[in-house]
Amino acid sequence: MNFDLKIEELDGLIGKEEFDRRFFSKQKPVLFRNLVTHLNSDLSLSMLEHRYGSVKVPYYDNRNPKHHQGAVVSPDGHLSLRDFIVHIRREEHTHIRIFLLDLFKEVPELQEHFSCPHFFKNVMDAKAFWFFGGRNTEVKVHYDIDCSAVLMVQFSGRKRVVLVSPEYSDCMYRLPLNVHSLAGDLTDEKKFPALSYIHAYKIDMQPGDALFMPPKFWHYNTYLEPGFAISYRRLSPNPLHWLEGVVNLGIRMPLDKLLLGVGGEHWFRRKQQVAGARAEERMSELALPA
Repeated sequence: MNFDLKIEELDGLIGKEEFDRRFFSKQKPVLFRNLVTHLNSDLSLSMLEHRYGSVKVPYYDNRNPKHHQGAVVSPDGHLSLRDFIVHIRREEHTHIRIFLLDLFKEVPELQEHFSCPHFFKNVMDAKAFWFFGGRNTEVKVHYDIDCSAVLMVQFSGRKRVVLVSPEYSDCMYRLPLNVHSLAGDLTDEKKFPALSYIHAYKIDMQPGDALFMPPKFWHYNTYLEPGFAISYRRLSPNPLHWLEGVVNLGIRMPLDKLLLGVGGEHWFRRKQQVAGARAEERMSELALPA
């Protein structure tokens, strides 16, 4: 994989009209440095631990082999938010993480401490999701199943994000009927040679930064330090993405779950074969002389 793309960076905030014109309508990623500072939020791991630590939250364990076969819909257990934060602070490599947590619904008063930045406000911004992870916790490669645009605001801890345009989806060894990649941490080009044709962004986010990820952009996240982020969503400017999101959620994901339940490892092996064949075909096309 070639990490030769440089993302545009802006300091702080931007007007909605300018954001839509320069980035949203063109489906171009952008990194906002120091966004949280400009919005004067006091959200932090310590604040959540001490004020809202009694809230019970679901967690997911990366060591569960079923999580690598398809979309994850059921948590592996529950902890108090305080116990979870203590755990991710203590461990050098944490396997458990929290994702798609609607903490604003659980604790409505948290909305007084942060709200969606003005330039990203839309009909979906009331449904924000929280993500937590510890040092070296990885989030498997995927693009968002509803095909919406995402603004990920990082509050605590540094995070590394590998961002890949949807034009390279087949080179990403995309598994059938879901939005995940077969290619692990994207480093094994001997096993997954099509990765060498991809041009990608590698972005190191600092606490307070926000990353705009356009619809269907693949992302592979690694928490470099214990931390959390809040993600806001917005419908794609392309109505075909709306339809694809509905099909993903209403047909493809349930069908994949059904086939995994019936066929188990046989169906997963078949998905791997299809992903590999697609990548081989796309690699052959890219290798042809212009």
